[in-house]
Amino acid sequence: MTITLEGTNSTNLNSSSVWTLLYNGSTGLDLVTTRSSYGSSVAFTNNVSYISYRLLVLTQRDISDSVQYAESHIMRYC
Repeated sequence: MTITLEGTNSTNLNSSSVWTLLYNGSTGLDLVTTRSSYGSSVAFTNNVSYISYRLLVLTQRDISDSVQYAESHIMRYC
C-alpha cells in the first residue's frame, strides 16, 4: 500500500498545475487488518507551505472490486 503526497501553490488547480513531490512510500496501514483501525504515522520533511496538497494512492493491499478510504490527516509538528 503506497501513496504519494504532493503540494502546489497554484491558485488554479488544473492540468497545468505544477506539483512538488513531498512523500512517496508506505501508507503506514500495512499491518492494519480490521476496520475502524488507525495506521501508524508517516513522517516526511517539508520546509515549504503550500496552498493545496494532493494524496495519490498508487497501490492497494489486494486486488478486489472495491476499496474505501475514509480520511487522512496532514499534521505539522514544530
